[in-house]
Amino acid sequence: YEEDRLNSYIAEMRANAIAGGNTYDGPASAREWTEEDGNGPGDWLNRELLKCKSIGPLPTNLINGGNAAVINGTVVFDPSP
Repeated sequence: YEEDRLNSYIAEMRANAIAGGNTYDGPASAREWTEEDGNGPGDWLNRELLKCKSIGPLPTNLINGGNAAVINGTVVFDPSP
């Protein structure tokens, strides 16, 4: 969630810069949004991601053939962006 939120904010900053006739020279993604003091949003995100451990091999295929998965009428997985 946090990475998506930061990436949306970066996309908004990029669009605003272009709409204003400027060149956007900020980070391309949340993970690149770092600061020299190590306290940028990307620094925090990268530290948090280092804590993540998989509990088995990472999947190579999407569940349900890449289609949305529905249980009892509720979509529990939707691979669409």
